[in-house]
Amino acid sequence: MRGPPVFLEECIMEQKKFVETIGKMAREDMGKSRILASVTIAQAILESGWGTSELCINANALFGIKADARWGGKVYSKETKECYDGVNYTTITALFRAYESWEESVLDHSAFLAESQRYTAVIGETDYKAACRALKAAGYATDPSYPQKLISLIEQYKLTAYDKAETEESTMSNSPLVNYVKISPNKSSPRNNKIKKITIHHMAGNLSVETCGNVFAPTSRQASSNYGIGSDGRVGMYVEEKDRAWTSSNADNDNQAVTIEVANNGGAPNWPVSDKAMAKLIELCVDICERNGIEKLNFTGDKSGNLTMHKYFAATACPGPYLESKFQYIADEVNKRLGAGGQSTGSTGGSGSSTLEYKVGDIVNFTGDTHYTSATSTSGKACKPGQAKVTAVAPSGKHPYHLIKNGGTCTVYGWVDAADISGKVGSTGSTSSGSTGSTAQETTLSVGDVVKMDKAATVYGTSGKFDSWVYGAKLYVRQINGSRIVVSTQKTGAVTGAVDKKYLTKA
Repeated sequence: MRGPPVFLEECIMEQKKFVETIGKMAREDMGKSRILASVTIAQAILESGWGTSELCINANALFGIKADARWGGKVYSKETKECYDGVNYTTITALFRAYESWEESVLDHSAFLAESQRYTAVIGETDYKAACRALKAAGYATDPSYPQKLISLIEQYKLTAYDKAETEESTMSNSPLVNYVKISPNKSSPRNNKIKKITIHHMAGNLSVETCGNVFAPTSRQASSNYGIGSDGRVGMYVEEKDRAWTSSNADNDNQAVTIEVANNGGAPNWPVSDKAMAKLIELCVDICERNGIEKLNFTGDKSGNLTMHKYFAATACPGPYLESKFQYIADEVNKRLGAGGQSTGSTGGSGSSTLEYKVGDIVNFTGDTHYTSATSTSGKACKPGQAKVTAVAPSGKHPYHLIKNGGTCTVYGWVDAADISGKVGSTGSTSSGSTGSTAQETTLSVGDVVKMDKAATVYGTSGKFDSWVYGAKLYVRQINGSRIVVSTQKTGAVTGAVDKKYLTKA
């Protein structure tokens, strides 16, 4: 009488182990592929029968991807049933992709989806139900009930827990410039990506921060923003930065962006904003960049930059002609205060700012033992001294330099006091070849360049390493933002990750 309960318990434990194993791989992969971990896990469960299918046992194939002419790896032949007319099933013999490990299967699954235009709607989708339906619509499976099977698995086993990045939520903070708070229910919690962008909107009216909060309060509105700025320069917060606001008609953008609504002190056709609102907008953008490690605002005139506007993602005139004409000015002013602009000293010229000795790109001797998460933080964390690179400057900040370690035993990664820097490396002529060292650190890269990654490289902004295969791979430069370089193994499609420029050399 004890047999069945023990067997059931063992089955449950095996399923839990399977979810944890695949979940860890899928969560890590999600940061690179932008495919929801919950969807990847559900597909692995369904396609492999919890890891018990013939394909999984004999070929480590979790997802049942057929081996067509594009596949150059191992294959496995077996019978399978297909439903071509939505009603009747036909048994055929087909070749399937085979792998050395489950991890390899997960990585190939993402690469398979990314390399095909058919699956564009899956990449970056943050609604698991929409992603499941997009898979079926793109032809991943012929089973008419395929989306609902995936959705049921996700909900039954609470797989959306794996869609949440492990460390990002705890490190995200809110702006100290906020004067008023009214949290909107219209949000996705938490956001599924790091904050990398700022998207500016206009309110299409002269709303106070309180009125804007009231507009976003009803669930029927289905809209919100992280912040709002009134014509009087006051700042309202409606969605915390750890959560995605529903602002730009584009989930992928809003998961990466802090969104800001700005009041208009005039109407159509130009929709101007007050000088106070503009000044506060620039101040808020600087604060967002400093707290989230955005070294420079890059306005490109399209959605490829990290300063974006609503009209890039929807058929709208938002943010209106006046604000749109000011985007380059906003980027320039923010970058001056971050030390990422064209001025060598990083001075803002504003009240209370001072000319600083070091600029972005300098390699310096860091002698301190504390770094901070922002230029205005009151408490810091311990770190080890050594050579470091200046990656951002905040002239008016309490801790005006942002440093990252430059090899050796140094562990600094954050904002530091000016007094903790004793000079530039090689400035006294003590290095054997100062000019050569500088050139090595400042390799000129352009989008599309083919590069190799140093084995010492870590994922940008962390101490984490890339998958081992990345270090020997030919990589393409996909995006450049100061020292932060986004690379991939393909010219288009999913990215591999971001890395500091110092770790890359042209292939």
